[in-house]
Amino acid sequence: IISDYAIMRLGAVHVPISILHKAPDLLYEIGESGAETVICSYRRLERVNSIKDKTKLKNTIFTPVPIFPDYSLPEIKEVPGAHRLEDLIEKYEPKPPKVEINPTEDLALLPFTGGTTGVPKGTMLTHYNITTNVIQSIQWMMKPLAVGVKGKASILICVPLFHQLGHWAVHAAISWALRMFLTDPRDIDKIAETIKKYRPFMVLGVPTHYMLLLDKDLQRIPIFFYSGAAALPPDVAKEFERKIGVPMGEGYGLTESTGATHLNLSALSKVTGFMANVKRSVGVPIPDTEVKIVDPETDEE
Repeated sequence: IISDYAIMRLGAVHVPISILHKAPDLLYEIGESGAETVICSYRRLERVNSIKDKTKLKNTIFTPVPIFPDYSLPEIKEVPGAHRLEDLIEKYEPKPPKVEINPTEDLALLPFTGGTTGVPKGTMLTHYNITTNVIQSIQWMMKPLAVGVKGKASILICVPLFHQLGHWAVHAAISWALRMFLTDPRDIDKIAETIKKYRPFMVLGVPTHYMLLLDKDLQRIPIFFYSGAAALPPDVAKEFERKIGVPMGEGYGLTESTGATHLNLSALSKVTGFMANVKRSVGVPIPDTEVKIVDPETDEE
């Protein structure tokens, strides 16, 4: 999150890459993007160094940084040609150069698609794309709840931040001054523990999270649960709602659209009165979004 905002502030382009990538995928996305600087975990340095000579990379910055009082650093050896983020923060004054940015034209983000229709493709998103999508989605969806939520509530984000849904969620949360809980998306026990202990206003996950949470005895908790990134099986939603006692929300979006394009607002209807009944679907298009439904076999509308 620190790097994301710093990169945009400098007028550079952020290229989020999966920490799970093997060397070939890493080489492809770094090579295609033309990235010259990489910021990564210390544990990923070896993998980055294995492909560095085949790219345009000039700078390597690695973490972790001891931001939290109870966080202990692993033993870190000096790495030739690499800089610790902590050292850079201590060495340089926080006075970034003034950069003229045209929000509607200048790129802020270059995420790669999932490759479901071929090789992953870099998606060119501007500063305006990011800001607009946040306004279109969470600020529109949550407007009736602003007084009780904005600057007061919290959100649990169970999605990787390199994924477009996770990236959108961070910006959406910050725009509403929501406290964020960021967990390992694979640690379902920690996710369940966080829900029980902190009772966040909203939980954002993928269908697999909710399938696994069915066995975690969450009981009936007044929390808004939203699902994205994949189709939510109706049976899972129905069973989850039966156990938790709260309707589930769902949404749809694309990397190319900066995040959300559709949101199901019926899950909030008990509070907002938006709809009389809860309906299962990805929802309605967010404001200023045009949608056309076509037959994938014929391309006919």
